[in-house]
Amino acid sequence: MPIDLPKNEWEMINIIDQKSAVAEEKVETSKSKYYVKVVAEAIMVSRNIKFRTLYNEPVC
Repeated sequence: MPIDLPKNEWEMINIIDQKSAVAEEKVETSKSKYYVKVVAEAIMVSRNIKFRTLYNEPVC
């Protein structure tokens, strides 16, 4: 799949290493109980140093 470069000063950042975010919850309904587990990983990262906060910090 081709990847277009981001527009408006956005810069792609390579992901070298990461730890998955994991959340687990017990959900009880009137009919049953469930355990829900969500695992998330970043698949793309970009930053833009053109846009800044009120304190002149880059918005990433």
